[in-house]
Amino acid sequence: RADVLSNHMGLFLQKTNIIRDYLEDINEEPAPRMFWPREIWGEYGSSLDDFKQPANRRAAVQCLNHLVWDALRHLPHCIKFMQGLRNRDVFRFCAIPQIMAIGTLARCYNNGAVFEGAVKLRRGLTARIFDECDGMGELYAWFAEFLQALQEKALLQVHKTDPTREVMLDLVSSNLQHCESELAKIKAKQPRRLPAHQRMLDVMLLLLTGAWFYRAWELGSGSGNSSMAGVWGLLDGAGGVLPAGYDGLEKAVVLMLLLAAASRMVLVRLA
Repeated sequence: RADVLSNHMGLFLQKTNIIRDYLEDINEEPAPRMFWPREIWGEYGSSLDDFKQPANRRAAVQCLNHLVWDALRHLPHCIKFMQGLRNRDVFRFCAIPQIMAIGTLARCYNNGAVFEGAVKLRRGLTARIFDECDGMGELYAWFAEFLQALQEKALLQVHKTDPTREVMLDLVSSNLQHCESELAKIKAKQPRRLPAHQRMLDVMLLLLTGAWFYRAWELGSGSGNSSMAGVWGLLDGAGGVLPAGYDGLEKAVVLMLLLAAASRMVLVRLA
């Protein structure tokens, strides 16, 4: 079973490279390298070499779209293989090329530039992929991003008469739904993380409320050795927060605020 899945992994990468490198291979000297399968390109022309001619661009792009669809059929098997990887370094070794492959397919799909030169991912995007690929969550997120790009192209750019448009939409939609569903499950298991500035505000609120509580309940009174005496001395010098005669109310209010601030931090971590 693992051998079958790993074979799909290899085919996905190899087919992507063959699709991307059409012009380089066809212009190879002393003889062209023709890796595109005849059973596919034969449906769109009489010679693979003809596709590089601008006059044949419509048929060439339709053939290209067919090949991209054919390569993407390996994607579910690739996902299944990587789900079984447990070692982080091994996972990254396998996952990063797969992400770059689907990203390359998204760039190549319905793109006549494949027949004019090299179509590659931007260096900045490649760097992000290397930096943001540590587990299945990141893998699903990247796959979903490129599948969405493919879906948009198929819906908005590919002509309705394209022979593989409908099967491409079906394939992309099913894979996209799977990736988004699995990504949602992973996120649901992860603890909620607030933005850094929000976490800082929560800590400051808790500290300030704690300071008020310390002052209102006179916890430092009579203690000349309190490590907080300097801070609370400033509060003492400023007088109470509420007018004189409301000490009991002040204590009740600050106690509720302190409990609310502490409860918020606990609940956010448990959410």
